[in-house]
Amino acid sequence: MNPRNHLLLFAGILAGLTPTVQGTLLLSESFDYYPLASPSSSTKFLRGDSNHNGGTGWADEWKAVSGDPDATGGLRLDLSETSIPYPDASSLSSAGGQINDGFSGTSQRLMTTPIDMNGAGDLYFSALVRWSGSAAFSVSFRRSSDNITRYTPFTIDSSGLVKTGTFNLSATAVALVDGVDYLLVGKLERNDPGVDIASLSVFPVSGPGNFLTEPVAWDVVHDTDTSGVVLDALRVTGSGASTVVDEIRLGDSYADVVGELGIIYEPFDYAGGVNLTTSTDNNGTGWTDAWASTGVSGFVTSGTGKSLWFGQSPDLITEGTTHVWSE
Repeated sequence: MNPRNHLLLFAGILAGLTPTVQGTLLLSESFDYYPLASPSSSTKFLRGDSNHNGGTGWADEWKAVSGDPDATGGLRLDLSETSIPYPDASSLSSAGGQINDGFSGTSQRLMTTPIDMNGAGDLYFSALVRWSGSAAFSVSFRRSSDNITRYTPFTIDSSGLVKTGTFNLSATAVALVDGVDYLLVGKLERNDPGVDIASLSVFPVSGPGNFLTEPVAWDVVHDTDTSGVVLDALRVTGSGASTVVDEIRLGDSYADVVGELGIIYEPFDYAGGVNLTTSTDNNGTGWTDAWASTGVSGFVTSGTGKSLWFGQSPDLITEGTTHVWSE
């Protein structure tokens, strides 16, 4: 999906109120490595010779774990310009490129700021996922020196059951549906001294419900003591059929990993050719009435990509130009 432009207006800007507080985004990876030329067999893999070093919060490029770190092995990427979208209400946008594990493999990347499991405070994780039947996939934070794992935001088995865990995995799970796009959101509660808690909730991209508010009751909750380990690497492992994983994020607030919704929000989700001057639909959030003209001709909805256009018809321009407004 092409990056979207958002009309997100926050109460703190409009009325001097305090907006939703965001914390610190510690890690982000969009796998946006779309090449100018056709992708080669080398650049499709998360390993050293592909030089995949985008995102934020990383100390090094991706390396293969299965095989030579630089030259062989590693998980395979889909370097197309499309990507799994975030749910419509999110302020986040996905970028082209994603893990598309048509082959088995394991890749790992070192972090700039390790996770101290002896520390205090909550951490939040998210990823976009599309599971396909018989595939298995996992994302885990590890100590690279001896490969100890102490936080697994999510792992999916070959039957589509997704779990979370710290020292070990949760007994309960959520069943994913083959071919459906999901936003997976995790929480790690570090309690030193005490028992650390890993939680996970699963939101379908289409019809996610109120995913922008941190769940009171998470879908899966797992607690165990994981103190005494500093985790400095993120590892991704896949096997079996194709499963898409994209937009990995780690932060110290819930809003860091799901985005946030302003006091008003307009997705422009109208049929094509509708003039907002005459439309009586009152879509979006936070509006008391439908759109109305201010004395000049109104905007016209394109019916494509939830956008509206002016000056030229949609068949003469492309979404993302200065002529098109979206969300």
